[in-house]
Amino acid sequence: MRVHRIGWVLLMLPVVYVSSCTYTSITGNRAYERLQVGDSKDTVIRLFGARFVRETDDHPFTKYDNRQCQSPCVERLWFENKLAFYEEAWSVDLDKAGVVLDKGSYTMP
Repeated sequence: MRVHRIGWVLLMLPVVYVSSCTYTSITGNRAYERLQVGDSKDTVIRLFGARFVRETDDHPFTKYDNRQCQSPCVERLWFENKLAFYEEAWSVDLDKAGVVLDKGSYTMP
């Protein structure tokens, strides 16, 4: 009976992984579509979630884009799908008041 259980667990691991990756991609793309220029930083975090990489002039994050945001942008938030077999991320540029100036979507095979 124990071997049977271990077999089911091993069969389910790829299903859970692919499902989690797909879910993260779908929710990230939905958040990206719903986000509008002029929204607040709080709205960004509510839509994408609190897990992000914060890029500023002092702390560049060039994994997806080597161009930093330009004034009036003071910070860029990166939301990554770390489960994807390919690189997938969404970025949001904010001004010093925390208002969305621009957004970007990145997918690299």
